[in-house]
Amino acid sequence: MFNVGIEEGYLEENPAKKIKLYSESDTVRDRVLSEEEEPGLFKELAEHVRPLVFSALHTGMRKGELLNLKKENVNLEKRQIKVERTKSQKARFIPINSALFDVLSSLMLKSGKEQRVFPFKFIQAAWENARRRAGLDDLTFHDLRRTFGTRLLEAGLNIVAISKLYGHSSVLVTQRYLHPKDELSREAVELLVKAPRDKLK
Repeated sequence: MFNVGIEEGYLEENPAKKIKLYSESDTVRDRVLSEEEEPGLFKELAEHVRPLVFSALHTGMRKGELLNLKKENVNLEKRQIKVERTKSQKARFIPINSALFDVLSSLMLKSGKEQRVFPFKFIQAAWENARRRAGLDDLTFHDLRRTFGTRLLEAGLNIVAISKLYGHSSVLVTQRYLHPKDELSREAVELLVKAPRDKLK
């Protein structure tokens, strides 16, 4: 805004030019749900919320995308979910793994004529109560989305494929999401030791 003012002749210099900008790395959140924490969280979750949280961990879908997910967009035959109401306004497709297949099949049978897979609109109170009882005060629902991608990366999936599942416009956006364990980095560099050319003679 100040730069436009200078161009239009209203100002001679930008009064904010000496203000130091914060680095993007300072605002990057790196919280993920660990495998050790997961059982405790599910133990405290209300029964109707458990399938939603499970689905978030196995699809990387946002809370709003899950709550608005319709049966017509879940193709159990092709084992695929079509996400229409996305942040980027572009539809994306997410594969359904075997564990999620069982959960979704059961949900869709129980819900009868209800069009949505998850027949409720609000889960905030149930989520807050569960995570607090589980001792996970710093965990947000959106952290489950980050957990999804991080676990895939740790399992060996390449970042381009993960970015596609997220529906990100750029791999750079995905990189900010993923926070693999330090052990993974150590295992990666240890691979170099197996290369004979890198050993001292």
